[in-house]
This record gives sequence, C-alpha cells and structure tokens, in this order.
Amino acid sequence: MGLDSYLSADIGLSEYNEHKTMGDEYAATQLRAAIKAQYGEAMESRNADIGLRVILPLAYWRKANQIHAWFVKNVQEGKDECQKSYVERKDLEKLLADCKAVLADPSKAASLLPTQAGFFFGGTEYDEYYVHELNYTVDALERVLAKLPENADIYYHASW
Repeated sequence: MGLDSYLSADIGLSEYNEHKTMGDEYAATQLRAAIKAQYGEAMESRNADIGLRVILPLAYWRKANQIHAWFVKNVQEGKDECQKSYVERKDLEKLLADCKAVLADPSKAASLLPTQAGFFFGGTEYDEYYVHELNYTVDALERVLAKLPENADIYYHASW
C-alpha cells in the first residue's frame, strides 16, 4: 500500500513493422524482442481497431511524492484522481530539467519539486531518499528521451 507511479508508452506496430510482408505475428515477435532488449519486458500487447500495440513500462516510482506532485501540477491540471494521463515529450524534458536543477542547487527543491503529503505517500523531507528519487528520474528520463521513438504515446498513472 502506498503511492506507486508509472510512466509507460503505447507503441503501435505499424510504426515499427519493417517486415510487413511476413504479417503482424512475426512483426509482433520482432518488436517485442527489440523493445525487451532496450527497455525491459513489455507488459501487454493487444489487437485493437488501430492495430497491434505494445504497452511498454518506462519508469516506476515508489512513494516519490515530489515526482507525483510534479505530474499532478504540470500534466494533470491539478487533478489527482489516479487517472491515466497523456504526457508530451516536452513535459518529460521539463521534469528532467527541474530534477537536474534541484540536484545542482538543493535550495530550489521546495519551488521546483516540492514534496507532497498524502496517505502512505512517503516522507516529505528533502533528504537522501528525495535525492535518490531525483537521480533515478534523471536516469530514467534520459534513457526514455534518447531511445523512445518520437511517435510513441506516453502516459503517467499513479495509484495508492
């Protein structure tokens, strides 16, 4: 129990299917293998009206309430209802910049990435755990922004 936050990508096979003549099943196998090699295990694939899609986990935070608060403020327009929210690449670039700014100058923490109290949301101190979560976020977002295809749909979701 507690705050769990997820960043994921929804990727359609049509964008990556280099083997169209061999059919969707072959393409799905190839895409899943390539994605697993780069990002980890794909959580879900499904046939939908828009074609075969893969849901790819990008990042996971446990009780990183400052990251959650940032998404609520900057992506979810202040709504915090455990909803799945679309995230633009520019949002990830801004979060990355904010994390790096706080790591470079901790006095900016309360203004750029303030902690948020909540039911089992974790601590609200600006301590080593806070810094650890920022370092993890920087690593994850640098990887995502460098490797994730431009046309992937990115989503943030939290639950508690």
